[in-house]
Order: sequence, then structure tokens, then C-alpha cells
Amino acid sequence: MAWQLQEQEEARRLRVLLQQQQQEDAETRQLRVGLRQHGAPRWEDVYTTTSFVERSRRRKPGAMKAQERYLRRDVHCGVASCATCRHARALLPPQVLPRVNDGEYVIPDAFSLLQCMELLEEETLFSRAAPRLLVLESVLQAALKLAPSRDASRLRKFFRGEDQRIEGDVRVYLFPDQHHMDTFVEPTMDEVQTVRDDRAILKTVECGGGEV
Repeated sequence: MAWQLQEQEEARRLRVLLQQQQQEDAETRQLRVGLRQHGAPRWEDVYTTTSFVERSRRRKPGAMKAQERYLRRDVHCGVASCATCRHARALLPPQVLPRVNDGEYVIPDAFSLLQCMELLEEETLFSRAAPRLLVLESVLQAALKLAPSRDASRLRKFFRGEDQRIEGDVRVYLFPDQHHMDTFVEPTMDEVQTVRDDRAILKTVECGGGEV
């Protein structure tokens, strides 16, 4: 009787985990940059990652999951009047971050993003602390994996459905860094998440040069 209950619990847990994986994949597809309406897609390379889905509390490997990333150069950085993006003929999003000469752009890592969720949801405080927030897609995905289910739902609700949202003076842009040829960061074996976030942020800033 006990082993039957254990098998049922593991089966239920596997179904929940697969549903979460499917939801994350669907949201990732929504966050990706769309293809041009005319002409051939301008992707230049494909990167494939494979991983196993855990099927029990003992971390036994289950089904294999493969994910392809199409790397492009026509992905906009999200800052208005960017000469680099204009030269690359990047797809212009509906809304972009304003260009400022003396202001700052905040680019958080996964830990900082989780710690500042209350700040994100408070428009008045956020507009004073970080009126221009550039969030990397890789950082958001890492934060969703680290966060408890409730906090992950809050993050998904905040970023769901659009690459950028404007509420009053608060401007947030979600940059698909893992689909840009110049900002893609390949994960290494046994790399700590904070180190990978730092590499992704540093590479994005270096790519932006004087733009960010």
C-alpha cells in the first residue's frame, strides 16, 4: 500500500513538473523576437541544449528535453536611437527605453530581481529608484527557477505578454540576450548561476558600448 501511494505521488509530481516546463517553454516563445513579415529569417546560428526532467525526489533522470536557440543580429537592444541597432537593421520594438546622456540604466541579476519584486510592483517607488530597467531574458529565466512558486507567478505576471511595458514614468524592457549573436553566453559545466548572470550582463554591456 505504501509503495502504491509513493508511485502515485511521484506520478503526480511528474505531471506538475511537466506542466511547469511546458508553461515556461510557451512563455519563452512569447518572449522571443518575432520573425520578419517579409523575406527569409535572418538567424545566423543555432545552439542546442539538452537536459533531463527529474521524475522523483531522488533526482532520477526522466525524459530528455532539447531546446534550440536561434541566434540573430537584428535583435534590438531596447534603447532609443541606437546607432548599432540601426546599422544592423534590427527589428524596432513598439516601445523602447528613452535615451539619456547623464542618466543610468539598471541591469539586475537574478538575485537582485527577486529581492526587488515589491519595488517593481510599486510604481511610485520604482520610478524614483530605477526609472529605466533593462532585464535580460536569461536573468529572468534564472530568477523564475530560483523563486518559490508564488514569487515566480508574480514575476510572470509582471512580464507576461510583452517585451516592454510602460506604466507612468516606469520603463522596463526585456532584452532577449540569448538570441543575439553578440550577447549569447554559452553555459559551462558546474557554473554557478550568479557567475553566469555576471557574464551575461557584462557581455551585454560590452556589446552596447556607449549605447548603454
